[in-house]
Amino acid sequence: AVKLYHDNEQKLQTTSTGIATLNGTDIDMDASSSGQIKIDGNGYGGAIALGSTTMAIYHNSSSRSLTLGTNETARIIIGGSGGVNFNSNNLTSVGTISSGQINTSGGVEVGSNNINFADNGRARFGNSADLQIFHTGSASVIRDTGTGSLFIDGSNEVVLRGVTGFTNMVKAVDGAQVELYHNNLRKLATTSSGIDVTGSISSG
Repeated sequence: AVKLYHDNEQKLQTTSTGIATLNGTDIDMDASSSGQIKIDGNGYGGAIALGSTTMAIYHNSSSRSLTLGTNETARIIIGGSGGVNFNSNNLTSVGTISSGQINTSGGVEVGSNNINFADNGRARFGNSADLQIFHTGSASVIRDTGTGSLFIDGSNEVVLRGVTGFTNMVKAVDGAQVELYHNNLRKLATTSSGIDVTGSISSG
């Protein structure tokens, strides 16, 4: 082996597989104080820093995790158990869990893109998935199994329409009438005194 010293203290030696530093000695490949490439063992279990304020990679030997960040601020953490966390200001904003699901502590914005669900893939809401929206392959379902009521709020009108020609089936006007339609023609409407019927009334 070849050993290198600084001020009579050994800092580096060659090995059969490469080189080894001693006593947590850093390897700094830039003479400047900022250091452009720096390799050390600084309590993270090992680190590679590219510039003092740019990218850094840290390895934690105890948790077996790998961290990518800037200035020791974690941005992406790959955990030893397989999870991956994406951080903002050192706080996890998006993370994966063992079941393959993605957890987020903030909102999700998709812009003009889509979130696609396969048949029987469900959008679930509530701590117990009380509200679910899904397509079975033959029918579309909005299912509420939680406590309380299922509300559909509209500031002006709430309209149920057919997809072919978007014909009206039911229309509810805020603070006014509810209307029932047949083939896009209004047949019944509630009024302040009762109902208003267009056409005949059949029974039996």
